[in-house]
Amino acid sequence: HGLPETDGELKVEGLQVPAIVMGGVSLLSVVLSFGALALAYATPEKALHVGFIGAGVAYVVLGIALFAVTRAWQGLLTLVLAILTFILYFAWRKHIPLSAAVLTVVVDVMGQYPAVVGTAFLSLPVSIVFAGLWGVELTGFAKMAQDEVISRGAMIAALIFSAFSAFWVSQVIGNVVMTTIAGVYATWYFVSAEANTGNGRPELQSPTAQSFSRAMTWSFGSICFGSLIVALIQTVRFCIQLFNDRDSIAGAIAVCLLDIIDSLVQY
Repeated sequence: HGLPETDGELKVEGLQVPAIVMGGVSLLSVVLSFGALALAYATPEKALHVGFIGAGVAYVVLGIALFAVTRAWQGLLTLVLAILTFILYFAWRKHIPLSAAVLTVVVDVMGQYPAVVGTAFLSLPVSIVFAGLWGVELTGFAKMAQDEVISRGAMIAALIFSAFSAFWVSQVIGNVVMTTIAGVYATWYFVSAEANTGNGRPELQSPTAQSFSRAMTWSFGSICFGSLIVALIQTVRFCIQLFNDRDSIAGAIAVCLLDIIDSLVQY
């Protein structure tokens, strides 16, 4: 089916997302992240319950919204995910106290090394700026296509490459932050273990800065390569969503399978 055309003009439906909207969503994510951190610090066990139930409710709301915009199969699959989320919650809730104990350790380490939280939030302005530039780029491509400056084929190729670059860069940013934070927790673990065995090794200074340095040097090639694999999968999913009929059963199944593969590869 491809991209819709009207009177010889190319219209990229649903892809020209204004930068201000993307920025607003990013700011909302910051607020929600602060709320989640505050809840985790206050009551880790309740935070896990809220997270599980909140995910299920979010799937339900998204499923209803998809039905409202006549995306029946996507809505049905989303509601199935909601049901599975609630089933898993009731099956795993007896293990939540153990997870809460682990979460307590996590927030305690955050208290020892507050730069961990700062690293995560400092990545947000970078992501917001990149998202804004990407939105401007998409708008420019669409305008060029409508003015017949570039052909329809060139527009599609540019759109796919733009999506691929956005997926790759966003993955790299996220994985650099994740590797940095993981390095801090690894430092805490081994320093604590040596202290408990009586080796007397002093606690490292600025573990977050050292971990970030390792992520941007020794580990950066692996980060980029792993991000590339995930970005390729996400680009394939994007192409299926772009060219496939919104009511296609096969397309919905393909997107669902790619989501699963994406999750497995990222894990």
